[in-house]
Amino acid sequence: MEVDGFYKDHWTKYPLEIQGVLDHLLEIFPEGVGGRRVLDAGSGSGMVSVAFALLGADVTGVDITDQCVQNGYKNANRFNVDCRFLKRNLISLDLEDEKFDIIYSWGVLHHTEDAKASFRSLAKHLKSNGDMIIAVYLKTGISRFWNFSRIFYQKAPEKFKSIFLEGGSRILDFVDIFNRLLLKKQRYMMRGTDNYEIINDWFGVPHRTFHTYEEVFRWFEENGMDCVLVNPATGRFKSTSNFVVRGKKRE
Repeated sequence: MEVDGFYKDHWTKYPLEIQGVLDHLLEIFPEGVGGRRVLDAGSGSGMVSVAFALLGADVTGVDITDQCVQNGYKNANRFNVDCRFLKRNLISLDLEDEKFDIIYSWGVLHHTEDAKASFRSLAKHLKSNGDMIIAVYLKTGISRFWNFSRIFYQKAPEKFKSIFLEGGSRILDFVDIFNRLLLKKQRYMMRGTDNYEIINDWFGVPHRTFHTYEEVFRWFEENGMDCVLVNPATGRFKSTSNFVVRGKKRE
């Protein structure tokens, strides 16, 4: 499946819940974002852009699909906020000389054709002393297995996919119940979406790459930024987690 075809369907079926996104952004930016120019790179349903706008930011969301751009404007209208949405490929942004105070790209770069090139393209548009926050899949010893499983899944008959999605989501439901009741561990979930969507996102994506901490730290360094590891693994399992890095552009 083409990248734009997958995400056109995915973010139409699985929009984010606004309160979860607001809580997420307030956790990342306790200092606030009011008056700052934000680039939401890989805006999807547009709900992160909307949340930034509700917190007082001047927001531009970019995504590779027309449908996501339309969804972004639809959700901005629903919450009565001003956002700009553009159809762009992250590798070739075509934003002229525009600069932003914050560039936010959560769970996006590893689904592009070249994560490092996409990062470099974004970094060109960060202001001096600006903040760049990314989350990408962590490379572990079983990352190759996950990619093999994804390719196998995408070549399987539709009936198998349906059974696999349903079964996988039920397994994750059980894991969440076990963690909550016996381990007293509440899963972190920005989106507020269900486990069916998570399985679809794991196995249905056209591109999926995995990265080490050191590799991503080099991306920041090579593009004139100091960085810190904000979260080493966001998910239930390390092998299926994003890790989060925040960088600041040197003056």
